[in-house]
Amino acid sequence: MTVKEELINIIDSMPEESLTKIIDIIKEQQYLDEAIDMETNGKVIVKTLEELEELEK
Repeated sequence: MTVKEELINIIDSMPEESLTKIIDIIKEQQYLDEAIDMETNGKVIVKTLEELEELEK
């Protein structure tokens, strides 16, 4: 499954209020563009939520 497909599955199962917050975060940080570029270039990196939270600290 591609990153894009995984994101669609996650988004489909989220409540509406969570989607609004996540869309704002994506727009601010441009994570989606980076993920699509990485997927296109064959450089997909998968991290757990815990690993991503550590990076933010």
